Amino acid sequence: MHVLILSFALLDPSLLGVLQQIGERGASAYFDDMEAAAFIVRRPDGSYTSVLWPAKTAAIRGARFVGAIPAGTVAIAHTHPFTAELPSRGDINQAKRIGLPIYVISRWSLYVADPSGEVTGLIVRKDWTRSPQPAELLAAQK
Repeated sequence: MHVLILSFALLDPSLLGVLQQIGERGASAYFDDMEAAAFIVRRPDGSYTSVLWPAKTAAIRGARFVGAIPAGTVAIAHTHPFTAELPSRGDINQAKRIGLPIYVISRWSLYVADPSGEVTGLIVRKDWTRSPQPAELLAAQK
């Protein structure tokens, strides 16, 4: 199984762009606590795309998916309100259970809970979801 590199300095620009798109879809979650979620899928060419969970899976402070995880899934991502930007205990436990990283997207931050239970802040307190060029954020962080 391919494991995503969690270091921000090595975060793939196409992955960052996909995470930004998920954040845009769930922008209301930053204020009303309704989460949007998606599977992060690695394409054969190495780039990333997302498979969005149906809107009916969204809930206040949660999202639930029932069914098969799409082929090529390397992570799960979902939004959090800006008042709860860190992965929850449930996010950390889910990452351990399924063996995949879980990215938590908020307006000002991007965190990841990896399957070992470690939480890493990749972007902290930057208005990254509105940046027209996510790759520019990568260059600015190096």
